Amino acid sequence: MFHHIQKAINFIRNSTNVRQITNLLKHTLIRTKFQILSKLSLTWAAKEGIQLFFRTYKHKRPEREEKLLLNATKKITFNWQGKKLAAWEWGNASAPAILLVHGWNGRGAQLGSFISPLINAGYRVITYDAPGHGNSPGTSASLVDLSEAITAILSQVNLVEGIIAHSLGAAASTLSLIEGSRVSWAVYIAPPLQPRDYIHKFARFLRASPELTDLMIGLMSSYFRRSWENLDIPTLAKSLETPLLVIHDEEDKDVPFFEGAELAKAWPKAKLIPTKGLGHRRILHNKEVIEETLAFIKTHQLNLNQVNHNLKEKTSLVTRISRKCSQEGCENLVLGTWDITGQRCSSCLMDAELFNPSLRWA
Repeated sequence: MFHHIQKAINFIRNSTNVRQITNLLKHTLIRTKFQILSKLSLTWAAKEGIQLFFRTYKHKRPEREEKLLLNATKKITFNWQGKKLAAWEWGNASAPAILLVHGWNGRGAQLGSFISPLINAGYRVITYDAPGHGNSPGTSASLVDLSEAITAILSQVNLVEGIIAHSLGAAASTLSLIEGSRVSWAVYIAPPLQPRDYIHKFARFLRASPELTDLMIGLMSSYFRRSWENLDIPTLAKSLETPLLVIHDEEDKDVPFFEGAELAKAWPKAKLIPTKGLGHRRILHNKEVIEETLAFIKTHQLNLNQVNHNLKEKTSLVTRISRKCSQEGCENLVLGTWDITGQRCSSCLMDAELFNPSLRWA
């Protein structure tokens, strides 16, 4: 009897087990909530699902990051949609800059192992916390928010030579490049391939019905102000001429290796370097990864004169593919697969046809 009691006490004391039980209960409650909402109103459930999907979580900074930020040459802020994004700079103010871009629920200082080697190579290094992340304001963000934040930062910094981006930060960087941002080169570490796939994974987590999943996808397009064709990373990448280095670990459990490999195949001037045993985050601190990055940068040093500055020739796919909603006063883009007439955006379509009138207040 005593043996079983002691075993139970040890189980409770084990923080890993407690976390597992807590997460299991939390996930069960979330799924139950969405099952109930789905019965009442698919639109209501879809909107709640999207809010949960976009919610960010700010994790406590480890001590090494705190020290790194305290030793920054200066602390700065960037303007994005009327908000101030926290940012830091290291190195000579007159040197060409490299922007470090973190991933989902991450922080700019997570890429801190690159800072000293880049400064020693003659660069100025800038990193920041994205909207809803780290020290920046907000509790939610979308891929488009992250992309537009990158575009805003690049417009506020003189002479940014390249980008080093991790995880979802790489996808956001790609969208920024597609929509007109210009750098001489980019390095992506563990980049995802197709943002839409993660919505399907999230829907499976919720155990959402196909109807609810389709509704969330359509509504997200309205929030993004872009059709899903404009967020198809593999297709968009084919139009980019920016030299790219992709470094991805074969044992990455967060973003599978094949995603980075497929992105490298789709990108015209991309090189893939696989690693093994580094996972999704330790790869950011690996000495060989940093050395490979520096070697790539050296062969693609500042060459902005060769970047095509003719924005008319570089008109984004978003402009070419998208069209405005015909509803008076609506500025959203049309998602043609939702409205067979190709006239209304998904939001206006749902207002007209999908809302349950008795639950319109929801």
